Amino acid sequence: NHDSGSTVLVDKSSPDFERDSICKTLERKLKRRFGYVNGEFFYDRIPRRILAETLLPLPGGGDSIPDYKIWCFDGRPYCIWACVNRKAGHVEVRTYGTDWTPIEGADVSTEHYHTLDRPLPPPAHLSEMLEAAARLSKGFPEVRVDFYEAGGRLYFGEMTFSAYGGKMDFHTPQFLLELGGQCKLPL
Repeated sequence: NHDSGSTVLVDKSSPDFERDSICKTLERKLKRRFGYVNGEFFYDRIPRRILAETLLPLPGGGDSIPDYKIWCFDGRPYCIWACVNRKAGHVEVRTYGTDWTPIEGADVSTEHYHTLDRPLPPPAHLSEMLEAAARLSKGFPEVRVDFYEAGGRLYFGEMTFSAYGGKMDFHTPQFLLELGGQCKLPL
């Protein structure tokens, strides 16, 4: 609950299931000061916990569930960052407007994030995602609201208040300025 990227998928029926190894990995992750590493110091104030959830069904036997990250500004969804084909150290991404039109010149490929070279179909629950993101983000100058679709259902992921500590090298500097221009801070 206090970091990113430490998910462990557990299948007790698998011949590769090693409880001791999983426990050691999670114990190491609990000790990590994620907030210190990424300049998101509020994470260090969160009591560190391990959360266990049922694995959502993977679409069509794929490796990962598409992740839809909606950047919002005081109740107004602005854009959607779609993340697909996640693997260790790799994810394909593309930024869309709320009408699901690709925003050209928004994304930059990095070692971890790779700009998707093909359009994605819009998520089936796009309007519900945008409505929920608008309600959840009301009153916050800026927040990213994340969703998943799995098994024909919509799932809430999280609300992120400082994406990657503001070091979002996966967007162009021009697009980051555009996003920053949307944020109206209270006086």
